[in-house]
Amino acid sequence: MKLSKNFTLRELTESNTATRLGIDNSPDAQQISNLAELCENVLQPIRDRIGKPIRVTSGFRNIETNRAIGGSSTSDHCHGCACDVKLIVDGENMSEIIYHTLIALDIPFKQMIWEFGDENLEGSPQWVHIAFDKMNNKRQKLQAYKDKEITKYRTL
Repeated sequence: MKLSKNFTLRELTESNTATRLGIDNSPDAQQISNLAELCENVLQPIRDRIGKPIRVTSGFRNIETNRAIGGSSTSDHCHGCACDVKLIVDGENMSEIIYHTLIALDIPFKQMIWEFGDENLEGSPQWVHIAFDKMNNKRQKLQAYKDKEITKYRTL
């Protein structure tokens, strides 16, 4: 099932963790609708501007799958409103292009997280987390970093 021109339901719901643990990670109708809005309003415009495939490393995760990876039951991933994405060009992580393109296009988003990578935002994050909620697009920008093995976040 296509959610937008270049994104499918399968790539937004695929989970190695769910498969390995035998968890049914199928979204319901509302979660599919949320994933379609995320794709149509955020991912597809970025893909169109960049002109290169964006790799979804984590999209929808039901509560059981999210719990299995150590995530929160309140995560936007559990509602179909968030995904983690990367841009790999010629074998090189260039995910910073996703981050900067989203800002340049002035696309509404709920939250965007520069996930790890260089502390000074030079180079590339390991991936970019993007959340979209048409009723709550507060444009929060964060940076994830490790402090003594604990993930913390700072506002950008």
